[in-house]
Amino acid sequence: VINQEPAPTELALQKPEEISAEMDAAVDTAAGISGERKAPVGGTTVIAKSPSSTGSGAAGKTGVNRISTPIEGAVLGTAPAADGPASGTPPAEKKPPVIMRYYRETDVPVEVAKVQGDTAVLKVSGRTTREISVKAGDDIPGSQLYVVKVGRRMEDSKVTNGKLMEVSVIQVGDRRTGQTREWISGRASTSHDPIALLEDPSTGRRYTAKPGQRFRSADGGEFLISDVRPNQIVIEDLATREVRTIPLRGPRG
Repeated sequence: VINQEPAPTELALQKPEEISAEMDAAVDTAAGISGERKAPVGGTTVIAKSPSSTGSGAAGKTGVNRISTPIEGAVLGTAPAADGPASGTPPAEKKPPVIMRYYRETDVPVEVAKVQGDTAVLKVSGRTTREISVKAGDDIPGSQLYVVKVGRRMEDSKVTNGKLMEVSVIQVGDRRTGQTREWISGRASTSHDPIALLEDPSTGRRYTAKPGQRFRSADGGEFLISDVRPNQIVIEDLATREVRTIPLRGPRG
């Protein structure tokens, strides 16, 4: 793979719906779930696996929506009884009602080498690493990507140890999907933000989650997705400010 020239599909910015459908299909395939459901994605149709009716628990329920949706604003979990807990019983701890099933972050074989004036120099990896110079409006050869703008800015982050540092930045767009993204010098170029596939264990519904999104539980809790990592997600309880780590459990959990 390293010795091959990058294919156009590797130099692309996917739509969130495409990523979601591919994650659903990967989890269902790993879990041995049969059947298919079709989710429209723009002008195309992406096929995502749906559960069979022979499974156990929520994952085996028929009629469950296995096409994941963004978790922002969703309410997860089974609602408590209308009369609440018995008198004198302390309220139960509000736990995030989620299971982490999958993680995805896709690197692009392009590195921002430097920006000089209105020109950016990109390194494209393949059989041989090649450098190309591009300006705003230029296409990136071998792809549907084009350069939206080129620039430099001061930035502080974990990468710069909290110190202000000038970085080269280009914004690219994908003509097929309409998605745009920034690539920054000194960092891996990616086609989308880190994203997790979460499942509500009480209903079997799946949700995609990115840092900064919020959701609620049926028992009144409100949670913030603080971070998404390859093996875990970090969730903050907005009422108590308690931070919890939810490990990746995989398709079968």
